[in-house]
Amino acid sequence: MNFTSYAATSLAAISGAMLAFLAVPKLADEVFGAGPTAQRLATAAKQFDLKPSFSKAYVAATYWSDSVYGPKLFSWRALFVSVGVSLTWLAILAIAALCADGKRAWMLNPVFAGAVVRQFWYFFGIGLVIDFISVSMTRALLLFAVDKGSVAKALALVLDLVGSAVLFYALYGLAKYAVYGGGSQNFSATDFGRSVSNWFDSLYNLQLISKFLHDATLVPDGLGNFQILNGETEIVYAFPEGMIFCASLLTTFWIAVHIAAYWFLKGASQISAAAQALIKEASLSTKPFLSISTIACILVLIPCWLVSLAVWPYFR
Repeated sequence: MNFTSYAATSLAAISGAMLAFLAVPKLADEVFGAGPTAQRLATAAKQFDLKPSFSKAYVAATYWSDSVYGPKLFSWRALFVSVGVSLTWLAILAIAALCADGKRAWMLNPVFAGAVVRQFWYFFGIGLVIDFISVSMTRALLLFAVDKGSVAKALALVLDLVGSAVLFYALYGLAKYAVYGGGSQNFSATDFGRSVSNWFDSLYNLQLISKFLHDATLVPDGLGNFQILNGETEIVYAFPEGMIFCASLLTTFWIAVHIAAYWFLKGASQISAAAQALIKEASLSTKPFLSISTIACILVLIPCWLVSLAVWPYFR
């Protein structure tokens, strides 16, 4: 089915469904349309306006982060709140790991869990510092975009998502490099993509670095593979990088909420304006049920049809 056929067929299906649905409110108008309940419904419809309440919600969402973290980007309060939020995300991810992996979770393995706590505990602190820097960047972008248009807000969200990921990759990679030297981290666009993919794919697992205890020998087996002789290794690094990375990335939740509130307000305002225009032309006094149902169908089904046309090429 090509695009033209899909558009015509889907529009006909939506129109038919709408006409079938409107048979019920038409009958209701014939029987109850002149009653007091129907007239109160018509009066309420004429007063329909989404903008005031959503405006208040938008203003509240805009300055919500300041009420939580404080008015300054860098302060003890902001630091303590950031640490608390990060630890909360880590606790949630740890619970999710236990639910997903059960007894196989590394947190229930005393060898791995003990090594993480005893030998690599300082990477938790490094992760918390990166989270705080990421939170500060997110709040700065939120304050920058608060009085800008929707395009600026969308760009701020993209920049925050990418910036948070790059910030974690760079700072955490530098920390590993400082401790373990060359080979522990390769800084490149390819390695960045590979690292992010690995963090998501192995979200609840430990990332390991091991080294050979003595020189190993690679012996080809004739099938394109190699056998390793004298390949005893020692794990010198074991840490749940994916969980730390995800906790850091979740700080973008605040700016995402802000932008979602803005778009929700904008959409609600447009729906409210369209509804007001349709209400002025409707026969609310004589046919309240049918008028309200028709307006609702137009405001819901037509946008859904347009969205289906927009996404049709991706699901054909």
